[in-house]
Amino acid sequence: NVAGGSGGRGGRGEGRGGVSVAQSLGGYMGKLLRVNLTTGETQDEPLDLEKAKLYLGGSAMGGKILLDEVHADVGAYDEGNRLMFLPGPFSGTAVPGSGPYTAPTKGPATNQAATAQATGWFGARIQAAGYDGIIVQGMPPTSVYVVVHHRGVAVRDAEGGCAKDPERAAHKG
Repeated sequence: NVAGGSGGRGGRGEGRGGVSVAQSLGGYMGKLLRVNLTTGETQDEPLDLEKAKLYLGGSAMGGKILLDEVHADVGAYDEGNRLMFLPGPFSGTAVPGSGPYTAPTKGPATNQAATAQATGWFGARIQAAGYDGIIVQGMPPTSVYVVVHHRGVAVRDAEGGCAKDPERAAHKG
């Protein structure tokens, strides 16, 4: 669940002198969100802007993160795998074709890198919440869901909402 809106053009945050954070960083918000489902901890990580410019877009950046962080012997369903949600630097702007985001991971069919692309507002909402992407890892002890908002991040228990109406479960807590 990603909710957006922190002012500025397209909800991409205000920087110095009325220039948005994204404008001052070349289309980037400047940080990634790490979510560890095993521990329930979340952490903001500064975005390496040089790496982001070298590996432009969600597929390239996700591939680099997989290469750097996920060992070859890690399976698709192992705690050491990553599932990422990575919009491009133009996400949330009026640039035509800027809506897609990428979800890279190590896939179960081949146990190799895999990506899925989708369009809509999810990528823009990630950036409106102040992030260039979300990197999820780990295995929760019970069912959980993650709420990302410009006011904060929470990993919440979903046990009471499992197998029930998803809209009701999303608004719980």
